[in-house]
Amino acid sequence: MKDSFDCLRSVWLLLLTAAGCFSAGCQLIDNPNGRQYAPPDASEGTPANSDILAAGDHVLITYSGIPFPPHPHNEQIRQDGKIHPPHLEEPVQAAGLTIGELREMLHNLYVPRIYLKLTLTVKMGERLFTVHGEVKLAGRYKYSGTMTVLDGIAAAHGLSNYAAKRRIQVTRKAGGSMIEFDYNKARDNPKHNLPLYPGDIIYVPRRQI
Repeated sequence: MKDSFDCLRSVWLLLLTAAGCFSAGCQLIDNPNGRQYAPPDASEGTPANSDILAAGDHVLITYSGIPFPPHPHNEQIRQDGKIHPPHLEEPVQAAGLTIGELREMLHNLYVPRIYLKLTLTVKMGERLFTVHGEVKLAGRYKYSGTMTVLDGIAAAHGLSNYAAKRRIQVTRKAGGSMIEFDYNKARDNPKHNLPLYPGDIIYVPRRQI
């Protein structure tokens, strides 16, 4: 009886989650490891975890162990979380997986359907973001894994005296969407402080004098 109740409760919670996601307009993508990945929204989301691949990350896949292996494949994870390695008919989900999970999944897709045996490695490229415009030290900075736009601006030593604080632009490299960011609102209320993703570009325009 208890097992039946637990099962019904799990189904009910799943339906509630799906309904909430549908009403919010989000898209959940199933991963082979059981986790679900929500593609980053232009205005909200969760900062990328340092151990888990995210949209905007670059991955390098190298092949060996066979006479004529495919060329190394270097690709940025798309906004929908997918990549399309060579010889696979369909793109595969990469965001939401660790490097090890992605390697294992790719190996299972290649062997034995395409190759009888194959050795492959997967590496994540360096995570960087860019800050330019009216900041004290513009440049490219290392992405630490759990960052917000305010963190990105702080890495550039803060805003200059001429910054248009309410018209900061954040461009998502994964997908190219651009949103306006209000520095004052974000500083006063954390809910307005947007997450930062690998490859993002923060541009701080000059205010009119």
